[in-house]
Amino acid sequence: MIERSGSAPAADPTTSYRRFAATALACVAGAALLGTLPTLRLAGEPGLIAMFAALAAGLLASVAGTVPIVLARHRSPLDAMPAQMGAMVVRLVAIAILGLSFGVGFGLPPAAFLLWLAIGHCVLLIPDTMFARSFVAAGASAPAQLVEERR
Repeated sequence: MIERSGSAPAADPTTSYRRFAATALACVAGAALLGTLPTLRLAGEPGLIAMFAALAAGLLASVAGTVPIVLARHRSPLDAMPAQMGAMVVRLVAIAILGLSFGVGFGLPPAAFLLWLAIGHCVLLIPDTMFARSFVAAGASAPAQLVEERR
């Protein structure tokens, strides 16, 4: 088995999830902070409400997308790969449902809401990817394990 040099032991799942939650909240807060004035200037107060609703929907979808990854945490990297793909599907379905619910239910301005839904979705890819990577088994990369298993 090929080992990565300098790899750290696998983090505790609770610690990884707390780190994910803190990073996701920081990303959403940063996006809201940077976007408040331009959104207020371009779309007014309704646009600002749309921004916060879209970022909240993105955060909820991001949290929902972590469920398959957490459920697959004891599997090898190759066995966990379908769970990681499933996490992307869960996140996409959740953002679509929440986006429709928030957008139609609250009567938000569609342009501002859809723009911030896309921005929030992209911004939250950073903590989602970091969280998914934290559950890959420490010590071996997936391609190295695949080579070893095929021998």
